[in-house]
Amino acid sequence: MSKTRKIVFAALMTSSASLCSQMSIPTPWGIPINLATLAVFLSGALLGPLWGGGAITAYILLGMFGAPVFAGMNGGLPAVMGPTGGYIIGYAAAAFTVGAMTRRHFPDMLSMAFGLTVCYAFGTLWYMRLMGTGIWHSLMLCVLPYIPGDILKIAAASLLVQRLRPVICKSKT
Repeated sequence: MSKTRKIVFAALMTSSASLCSQMSIPTPWGIPINLATLAVFLSGALLGPLWGGGAITAYILLGMFGAPVFAGMNGGLPAVMGPTGGYIIGYAAAAFTVGAMTRRHFPDMLSMAFGLTVCYAFGTLWYMRLMGTGIWHSLMLCVLPYIPGDILKIAAASLLVQRLRPVICKSKT
């Protein structure tokens, strides 16, 4: 894939993460349910660890500098320093992980599940530290309610990757 195509598709993945984050449902404990991980999975699986992780890092940087790209049209450093901060940072690690695993020919769904686990780890540990909660309480709030939706996002992303990979990764003719 040419560098120009990589840049264009990375920009599309950055935009996709911004849009998917807006499709969210707030929760009383401050970690919204949203579609951001769908874009994270697509970014890693389609663009690989560096470009996919870079696209999601660009999304995070946009938000950190104030662009309202996080769930609920939030942006700025306070959004990253709040309860969702670990998950937001975990998105980049998840995209990198998904990209690295798919490049090593792991099945897409397994790569995405492992990437999600990485994101959960970043987010839950951050939440525990920030809120002063224990592991079991944090897992019950920050992981368990999200698993059914995340399974659906992994299934959808896997299907989309199978359809998009031949188009995005095609060679020049």
